[in-house]
Amino acid sequence: MVAPNRVQRQFTVVRANQVWVTDITYISTWQGWLYLAVVIDLFTRNVVGWSMKPTLSRELALDALMMAVWRRKPDSEVIVHSDQGSQYDSDDWQRFCRANNLAPSMSWRGNCWERQCGGRIVLQFTEKRTHQEENIQNPGSGSGGYLRLH
Repeated sequence: MVAPNRVQRQFTVVRANQVWVTDITYISTWQGWLYLAVVIDLFTRNVVGWSMKPTLSRELALDALMMAVWRRKPDSEVIVHSDQGSQYDSDDWQRFCRANNLAPSMSWRGNCWERQCGGRIVLQFTEKRTHQEENIQNPGSGSGGYLRLH
């Protein structure tokens, strides 16, 4: 494990930009799969950063985290909690976290209970989609109404 588990299943936070959780899911389109990475503020339960790409890469997760930092501009350290996916233990991810006062946190291997926080919002997003209108050239075309940034 690259990062300790700083959350320890304590999902109650007292302010925004204290803990962000991140997860990746996939979405079926008429032209193939798209991957969606989201960063969610645990206090507000809002999506604060996201990225969608046709490949599951470290850039997918990193772009979502960059958007969160750019949009929220946190003034103190933020814990960023994820699973142990390769996107989150990449050198690029770790460097970006250090440079932006983010403290990486990873759940224990195989711990599905901690993933419920971020995963539930991603699951709601994919379940609400009833039509496969998205295409790879315009990934948000059919789902823009369901992924709103606050």
